[in-house]
Amino acid sequence: MKREIIEGQSFGEWEVISYAGCRGNKKTYYNCRCRGCGEIYQVRKDKMKSGESTRCFQCAKKIKRQTHGETVHQAPPFSFIVSF
Repeated sequence: MKREIIEGQSFGEWEVISYAGCRGNKKTYYNCRCRGCGEIYQVRKDKMKSGESTRCFQCAKKIKRQTHGETVHQAPPFSFIVSF
């Protein structure tokens, strides 16, 4: 089977640099640069194309911390009013 050429394309924060080969599970891996931090990782093609993998773990953790650290306006605690 001929491999798909995706070098130079971007998927989420991943920028595909080069082909890294296939592994024992016959999944295709590419060397990708995370545009969030600049680090290079080997990422499965099917995970990138489906949107399941959009950035490296460290950047995902950083984004999660930022969004959870923001003030979120919440409704006041629920209270019961009982009348007899």
